[in-house]
Amino acid sequence: MKKILEEVSCSDEHSQNAMRSSNIELLRIIAMFMVVLGHYYVKGGFPDDSLMTTSKLVMQFLGSWSKIAVDIFVIISGYFLVTQKFRWKKIWKFFGCTYFWSLATLCFVLFVLNQNVEKSLIMKAVNPITPLNWFARAYLVLYIAFPLINKMIERISKTQLGVIIAIFTTAFYVIPSIRGLSLGGYLNSFFMFADMYCIGAYLRLYSNNKLEKTIGFMGGISAVIFYAVILVFDCIGSSDPYYTDKHHVMYHAFVGCSILGLLMAIALFVVFKNWHLPHNAMINSVATTTFAVYLIHDNGVISAWLWNDIIKAGRFYDSVFFIPHMVLTAMIIFTACSLMEFMREKFFSAVMGCLRRKRFY
Repeated sequence: MKKILEEVSCSDEHSQNAMRSSNIELLRIIAMFMVVLGHYYVKGGFPDDSLMTTSKLVMQFLGSWSKIAVDIFVIISGYFLVTQKFRWKKIWKFFGCTYFWSLATLCFVLFVLNQNVEKSLIMKAVNPITPLNWFARAYLVLYIAFPLINKMIERISKTQLGVIIAIFTTAFYVIPSIRGLSLGGYLNSFFMFADMYCIGAYLRLYSNNKLEKTIGFMGGISAVIFYAVILVFDCIGSSDPYYTDKHHVMYHAFVGCSILGLLMAIALFVVFKNWHLPHNAMINSVATTTFAVYLIHDNGVISAWLWNDIIKAGRFYDSVFFIPHMVLTAMIIFTACSLMEFMREKFFSAVMGCLRRKRFY
């Protein structure tokens, strides 16, 4: 195992010095766009009716990809971090981005919109690594723990790593999908993230054509079953709304902590990994802003204003403009948040440049 890691690490140093893989960076962008689409579905204020409509089916199809997108982000992390060392610089960048946008959105609501904010939300905004940003918190814990995970991977065999992945996947994906359980909480989130990290690491160290063909086949079958299940629940729900409720445990098990969604995420990652996309500076630059896109648009302080006062998606539910509005809204949110992060990065770079120059005088 150690020899394999050393060989992959050497090749990584050359590739990192040259350029980032635009194929994977494009997948980051698409995954974050999926997340925005999912939030349109969850936070749009749509009626929980039992009627089967085109709008409802399309919304479920596009919105469900947000769950798959989370898996994709963590798999990408495992794929790259398994050959890297812990960097404090990345932690500081993480905190800088998280705190800046948490405080910036709070100030915007308080002083620009002149709206009241709940005291609990203010406390979470001041300390943003809280339930206000569950993904940020879970990912931070994963990043702190990844050197230990890498040490474990270094000391065990290919078979042993496969067994660990099988055990965690069964516990946190297969069983919940079969029994209709919805696993919540940060501890479960960490173990699920650790499982996806190991899957990404396994693909980096041991992937081969036979394995990837199997993954592609299973991912395709999973997609068919995944959306067939949603369609079946919608059909049953026409007579019994209980089964179309977004909070119904069986529905959540298939759309949330689903083995089907995980297999689809792995298959999609493999497709992009093997896509020989030429280097694209624009794609790579936009991809660096994806985490900030999440932090800005899914901030609990600003969420009500954004979805209820500005977007008002519910009014388009029965309109012919519903699908265009859903896609266009997601594009505008992504673009606006990305541009805001570009400006923040430029500002921080300028400030750091001034501080460095002053040190030499």
